Amino acid sequence: MDTAFTENPQIKNPDEKTHEEYLEGKYLKLLEDVEQGRTTKKEAARQLVDEHLRQENVADHDELTGLLNKRGFEKQQMHELSNLMRHNREASLLVVDADYLKEVNDKLGHDAGSDLLKVVASVLEECVRAGDLVARYGGDEFTILAQETNEGGAEILAKRIQEALEKKIKGKYNLLQVAPSLSIGIAKIQLPHSGISQKQPKETIARILENSAKEAFKLADNALYQSKMYRNSISTAHPDGTIVTATQNADALAEAPRR
Repeated sequence: MDTAFTENPQIKNPDEKTHEEYLEGKYLKLLEDVEQGRTTKKEAARQLVDEHLRQENVADHDELTGLLNKRGFEKQQMHELSNLMRHNREASLLVVDADYLKEVNDKLGHDAGSDLLKVVASVLEECVRAGDLVARYGGDEFTILAQETNEGGAEILAKRIQEALEKKIKGKYNLLQVAPSLSIGIAKIQLPHSGISQKQPKETIARILENSAKEAFKLADNALYQSKMYRNSISTAHPDGTIVTATQNADALAEAPRR
C-alpha cells in the first residue's frame, strides 16, 4: 500500500472540532475502501481533497446569510490587498451595523431578526461591485472591502446601501416605532506603494498589509461607533483621526463633532 496515502494527513479545521472528527472518519472510511479494493488510491485521494475543500468553505462562511464570516473575510482580504498594492490601486473598508436589531428581536421575535440580517446581507451583495468582499463579521455587524475605491467612493456606496435597504423593507416594520436602518463607518486602507513593496521580503509585506488592514478596521470601527450615536448615518475616519458624520436623522447635526 502507498505510504503517502496511508499516513494520516491530519486535515483540520481549527475552528470546528466536529469538522476534524468528520474528516478523520472520512479518511478512515476511504482507507478501508482502498484496502478492500472498493476504490482506487487516486479516487480516494480526490474525494478526500474535495471534502477538505468543502469543509474549508463551510468554515469560511456564515451559516445564516451565506456571506463570508470573519475568518473567511480576513483570509481573502489579504489576497485582494496584495493584488491592489501590486497595481497601486486604492481600497476602502466599510463596517456596517444593523440599527434597531434588538428592537426587532424583542418585539417581533428572533426569526424576524434573522430575516432582517438576511435582507441586509442581500442588499450589501446587490450594491457592491464584482470583486468587492462582503462578510458578516459577527452579530449585527458586516464588513465590505471596496476595491479601487477612495473615501468619497465609499461614501457613495454607503449611501446607496442605506437607500436600498430602506426601499426593500418599506412597510414591513410598521409595528415598530422606528424602522431598521444602517449605521456605517468608513476608512481608507493605507497600502504601500508597489515600488517599495518589491524591495521587501514577502513576510515583511504580508505583515505590512496585515497591519494596514487592522488599522483601517480600527478607524472604520471608531467611525461606526460615532454613526451609532445618530443611527442611519455614515461616518468617515481620516488618517489623522478626525471623523466626519453625515446623518439622515432630522434632529441630529449634519456633521458630527470631530474627535
